[in-house]
Amino acid sequence: MLSNHNSLNHKSQLETLTTGNTHNSLNHKSQLNMEQQRLSQEEFAEKMYQRIKSFGLRCIPVCDILFEKTSSAKNIGGQLVRSSASTVANYRAVRRARSDKEFFAKLSIVVEELDESVFWLEYSIDANFFQEVKLKTLIEEGYELLKILAKSRKTAGDALQKNN
Repeated sequence: MLSNHNSLNHKSQLETLTTGNTHNSLNHKSQLNMEQQRLSQEEFAEKMYQRIKSFGLRCIPVCDILFEKTSSAKNIGGQLVRSSASTVANYRAVRRARSDKEFFAKLSIVVEELDESVFWLEYSIDANFFQEVKLKTLIEEGYELLKILAKSRKTAGDALQKNN
């Protein structure tokens, strides 16, 4: 009986966290482009951290539901929880980088881990553990973050090459 309650609780969490709310469903790309022009580098980094952290937190109910299913689903859930948490932790490390090279290296890890997180979300749909509609906004947010972070990584890489 308790397991059914937990399952229902996870499903309602999944609905709330993966569909996003008004704040998360705004067109972040244009909003961030405008804000980036007005915000300091530190303010922009903080907004990005909050978005990345929100993405990671929104993955947790997905993982919890996967852990209640088959052994294959549990494996996917384990991969997703690791990659999404690693994305958040490594972005935090990006903000504390001691050099341009360290910044670039950590940012590269963030891009890889975020891309892996999106892969596991898509894979869980392909494996019929979720309907696409349940994870659509979460996947879209992952791709938006990837575009922003990949562009930042390119800019940082170009600056490194220019300075060498």
